[in-house]
Amino acid sequence: MSAPAMTLRDLLRERAGKGRDKPLILFHGRAFTYGEFQREVNRVAHSFLRLGAKRGDKIALLLPNCPEFLFTVFAVAEIGALFVPINTAFTAAEVGYVLEHSESSFLVTTPNFLPLVAAIRERRLRLRRVIALAGDGDREPGCLSWDEFVFGASSETP
Repeated sequence: MSAPAMTLRDLLRERAGKGRDKPLILFHGRAFTYGEFQREVNRVAHSFLRLGAKRGDKIALLLPNCPEFLFTVFAVAEIGALFVPINTAFTAAEVGYVLEHSESSFLVTTPNFLPLVAAIRERRLRLRRVIALAGDGDREPGCLSWDEFVFGASSETP
């Protein structure tokens, strides 16, 4: 017996269609149903498209475990881009190597890693935009907060 071929996008749509109000994620007291999860994924997908992301672009994630990591992975699949996971234990040199050699166009991270990102900016990176999950404090030029990134984005399927 073999399982049917299914993409991440197809999997989420199928599951959300069958159990929109069923719980999917519980993270530090925050709960998301399949329907809520799909709406967040759609918002993130629209946000990347609004920034000019396209099929085949590489979107790097330097994130700890959090719902936004999952939203981003599924959104990247939704728009046909490729996600590049980066280990949060990597040094600045290792992160720079991954970003440079993957030719990532976007990086999603947390404010904790912004000093590390600033330290590798002199490398030949193709990053068009850095998105930080929270905080409006000390951000490098061109860095968006997560709230700015998803503000006004549609929750409909892109």
